[in-house]
Amino acid sequence: MWLGRNGGNNIILSWGGLLLWFENTTLSPSFVSPSLSLHIRHSPSPAKEPCNPSPCQNGGTCEAHDRYSYSCYCPEDFAGKHCEADPQDCYSGNGQDYRGVVSQTENGRDCAPWNAGSLLHEPNNALKLHAESSGLGNHNQCRNPDGDKKPWCYVLEREDSPMWEYCNVKLCDDTEEETKPSISQEGDFSSCGKAEEMTFPLRIVGGQPARQGSRPWIVSIRKKVQTPLGEQTIHDCGGALIAPCWVLTAAHCLIRRVASDLRVVLGEYKLDKKDEGEQIFDVERLVLHAEWSLENNNNDIALIKLMPKQGQCVKETTYVRRVCLPEAEEDLKAGANCDIAGWGSDRHNGPSTQVLQEVQVKVIGRERCNEPRAYSGTITSGMLCAGNFERGGVDSCQGDSGGPLTTMSDTNTHTVQGVVSFGEGCGERYKPGVYARVSHYVPWIKGNLV
Repeated sequence: MWLGRNGGNNIILSWGGLLLWFENTTLSPSFVSPSLSLHIRHSPSPAKEPCNPSPCQNGGTCEAHDRYSYSCYCPEDFAGKHCEADPQDCYSGNGQDYRGVVSQTENGRDCAPWNAGSLLHEPNNALKLHAESSGLGNHNQCRNPDGDKKPWCYVLEREDSPMWEYCNVKLCDDTEEETKPSISQEGDFSSCGKAEEMTFPLRIVGGQPARQGSRPWIVSIRKKVQTPLGEQTIHDCGGALIAPCWVLTAAHCLIRRVASDLRVVLGEYKLDKKDEGEQIFDVERLVLHAEWSLENNNNDIALIKLMPKQGQCVKETTYVRRVCLPEAEEDLKAGANCDIAGWGSDRHNGPSTQVLQEVQVKVIGRERCNEPRAYSGTITSGMLCAGNFERGGVDSCQGDSGGPLTTMSDTNTHTVQGVVSFGEGCGERYKPGVYARVSHYVPWIKGNLV
């Protein structure tokens, strides 16, 4: 036994491999007599080996990594963390009727229970109305409650920020692979804001790849560069098609640019390859807001007029459609859900992605965005803030300068509410993304569409 003092009346007792700490304690000398007898309740014995008994099912072999972790090595045709998914565990169609037991994602992450407390504010959880009919309950098995292309689940890498991923569940042999929609049929742009493929605006996306065709108004604004191989183009900014010959973007994207410097690609999905349904146009004219200010980023909005080909601009197809404009001075309520899409980075100063990404953010009220800890009074009526004010995380780093911030109505109609303008860092607390507020500029936009 060893007895010591660590300043003041704090007593440290070491005895039999145990370390005891007594704060503000005064002990008489008799406390340390050789005949001292202490009755100490020991902690429970160490946990059993994780593979004894084996948690692996269907003949799987368990391998322990330490006292708390293990892996199951499954026989052929079996899968899952515990080899629980047998060869008949598969989904048909889009898997909306899947009721199997797979509970891991394509990336090998464990699914979160559908009744986890962190999911209570998510649109799909075990407590929502009709959860049982969607297969949700007190389990973490993969499901497809919202009609996505295959079963998925939430994962909790951070307790306060649920993410979602597709599941590692196979397609049944008698199910045909998903086919891409035809792009041959052309429209007349009589409607706006319609996407051929289903999007999931209520699910927290956090920078996941978009589905091709889910954002058909997104454009890639490219600058021309001369290389030893001839003229090439490099993705520079995002934008949104609002009329057959017109693209909405940010004024700062067009600094020191002339029309002949740029090319616009519509129907783009992967930047590093030519996508089916792409339409490419040179630029006829640039229109920057006359009162745009580089110093304070006010009025950061611009238009690009496309150069027609044989008297015609964009053809409406599955992958190329225009987005709707809002009503003049339409105001979004704080907390409203919005979507961003583009080829931007997932972190500050990080590289751009090659595949179109999408992320959901929430509108932040102007008063809050003008707090001293945020943008300290610099947010004007022509600006809109969106992101996660308290936690940070998702932001328009995952979009592009000039790209659209959109909302979706109950009739699945998408409206452009913002244009990616500026921000401090990427996903920082109290520093949400700032957007040009499109409704403030509707008269200016319509006045220039000539």
